[in-house]
Amino acid sequence: MLTHHHHALLHTWKSLQAIWAPPPNLTIAQWGDRYYQLPLEHGGGQWVTKNFQKGILDAMCDSDEERISVQKSMRVGYTKMVNLVIGYHMAADPCSILVVQPTIPDAEGYSKDELAPMLEDVPALSGKVAREDDTLTKKRYAGGTLTLVGANTETGFRRITVRVVILDEVSAYPVDTGTDGDPVRQAEGRSFSAFNRKIIAGSTPNRFGFCRINKSFLASDQRHFFVPCPHCKHMHVLEWKNFKYPSQNPEKAHFVCPSCRKEITEKYKQSMTDAGEWRSVKPFTCCETEQEPSRWDDRGRPICKECDTPYISGHAGFHIWAAYSDLPNARWGKLASYYEDVKDNPEEKQVFINTILGETYRDDAVTLESHNFYERREEYGDEHDGKLPEGVHVILASVDTQDDRLELCVAGFGVKEETWLLNKQIFHGRPDDESTQDQLLRALSKLYSHPAGFHLPISMCALDVQGHFYTDMMLFCAKHSDFIIPIRGGNKVNAPAVTPPSRNNMHKIPLYTLGVNNIKTRLAKRLNYKYPGGGYIHFPISNEFEIDYFEQLTSETVVREEVNGIPYERWQNLRKARNEAWDLLVYLLALLWLINPDLSELPEGISDDEFDDEEYDQSDDYHVSEWMNS
Repeated sequence: MLTHHHHALLHTWKSLQAIWAPPPNLTIAQWGDRYYQLPLEHGGGQWVTKNFQKGILDAMCDSDEERISVQKSMRVGYTKMVNLVIGYHMAADPCSILVVQPTIPDAEGYSKDELAPMLEDVPALSGKVAREDDTLTKKRYAGGTLTLVGANTETGFRRITVRVVILDEVSAYPVDTGTDGDPVRQAEGRSFSAFNRKIIAGSTPNRFGFCRINKSFLASDQRHFFVPCPHCKHMHVLEWKNFKYPSQNPEKAHFVCPSCRKEITEKYKQSMTDAGEWRSVKPFTCCETEQEPSRWDDRGRPICKECDTPYISGHAGFHIWAAYSDLPNARWGKLASYYEDVKDNPEEKQVFINTILGETYRDDAVTLESHNFYERREEYGDEHDGKLPEGVHVILASVDTQDDRLELCVAGFGVKEETWLLNKQIFHGRPDDESTQDQLLRALSKLYSHPAGFHLPISMCALDVQGHFYTDMMLFCAKHSDFIIPIRGGNKVNAPAVTPPSRNNMHKIPLYTLGVNNIKTRLAKRLNYKYPGGGYIHFPISNEFEIDYFEQLTSETVVREEVNGIPYERWQNLRKARNEAWDLLVYLLALLWLINPDLSELPEGISDDEFDDEEYDQSDDYHVSEWMNS
């Protein structure tokens, strides 16, 4: 019977054998086509590498390329390509691998959703991972160790040495981890001792000028996927500017050849992509001559006109987007319909540009003018007819805590998060004083009359607990935890808007830390929407919403800064003006995203006969997200 000591020796011997083994005679794409099985939830069956995927996968095991950068959209199979890289280096070319996801939960989710099925369904990987050392974020196998970390970890990169670094969704990483600096630099440093290291970065992009993957792609040799026109054979890149369709009939979507100007319909997509090839488009210098690429080798590298050999930069970059995909949801008609749905909403349009086109989003500098918002006020609410606007489906509230008062803001939300400010109140007195808190509770218990013939309550309230009364307000929230949640603003500039709560406080109460910088940027965009609809913010003509309110709403401005070479924007109150109105609206949006209510349908509401001040409990009619009770 083998003891644990014998198992350890056997594992060590297998690791040495793997390290000393000759280089594999298969590329990653070939290994995938031979061994990789798709999980059943993705249709099952043998993996077949698509033509545009082959060039990317080949570069990932090309000894000439140290760095790979993939700027991509969704629906191009990139996650499965990452799986292939890991499986290949477990089975065919063993080495240690570091996979970095944006957050620790992302790393654990990738392990559960992708790695676990692969290790179970792919026979070539069966038994490769030592069971006694198998955890969600650490997997040992002959010849190496796979480590998964979140880019937001402060210490997760220490004591790791690897040959392959995979930076997944790198544009979502924070600019620094707090103590050790830029997570990308930390991850790359873990491979410093490997002479044949490979650094693979892939991501959907985000905003122009602030996007890690775009910066990395621009530093690469910039390869694009060229396909032949079915009419004139001209090799060209599928570009959005050549994507055409009748606005009333998106299913007629097609491309126009930039050479012969003939229509290219979707029936040609498969034959075009099968005949496509990667080509670097970045100018290069070889043989002391600056050149524009005009010929390429079979890997897409430009060939020098002087020495007739490929120019090798050591950094292969790829851009690929959904138009090349053969997935049903990437049909050209689907893409056109999607664009028609979002083109008038800047936030949704950005998602389309980032995740479908795989391009960075360019937005104008955000400026907030108080008089513009004051002048667009509308007649609705208590000082008009006393009724809610018809579009309101859910009512939420937020509270800001000051040393001598509590400030309340109430808003209604409708389809696609269209927003109506309803009222704003100030309750003077110490926040820990029972009389001040009672005033707040009475205001939160108000019912709002809906034109449909019933009343709506305030469904949930977010209360900022930061400040001198932190403990008192945490206890107040705990006392009313079915209806009021404690929040605070976070300091990290590109933290997610909302995240699961922490109970790391003396009261063990769920406390939500908000990515306020992120929320403020999104709020500023919405404030500047020109037309009512999804995301638009309405203000009532009311004594509570006079010019001083809008001065507070526009108290902060964007300041550009840089950390670790990565530019970012931070909202700052440079005038040191009162900004409670701004903060309260930030908290309202955060609360909306935290509880994620169904805004598509009007709730039943409460009739006058059903309501009883002594018995009615708002939480009875509202179900919060799983986070709220975690």
